[in-house]
Amino acid sequence: MVADKMHARARGLVQILTHQPTEGRAREGGLRFGEMERDVLVAHGASSLLLDRLLESSDKTDVTICENDGAMAYFDYKKNRWICPICGEKVKPVTVTMPYAFKLLVQEMISMGIDIKIEPGDPV
Repeated sequence: MVADKMHARARGLVQILTHQPTEGRAREGGLRFGEMERDVLVAHGASSLLLDRLLESSDKTDVTICENDGAMAYFDYKKNRWICPICGEKVKPVTVTMPYAFKLLVQEMISMGIDIKIEPGDPV
C-alpha cells in the first residue's frame, strides 16, 4: 500500500552520540540530507536553507570558548565562574554556535593531544 511507504518527519528521535536525527523509516527517522544535496544548495546559493537543514534542524549546540586562546571553557559550579583549561581563571567567555558533531570531533582531537583553537567570528 502507498500509505505504508509514506516517510516524513518534522521532529523526532535523535542519536545519543551525535545528537543528529535518526535515519530510516523503521526507526522513525528523517530523510538523509547528504553531500550531493548539500552541493546542490551550495551551487544554487541557498545558504539560509543550507544553514537551516544542516545546523538548525539537526544538531545545533552552543559552546563557550575562551577568547584569549580559543580553547573550550567549562563552568565550575563550586567557584561559580568559567574556567579555561589553558589560561586558567583569566577567561573571557564567548558563546559559539556549532554542530554537536563538530564539538564531538574537537573533543576527540583534544583527547589525542591535538590542540584546537576556535576563533569566534561574526554572528550568523
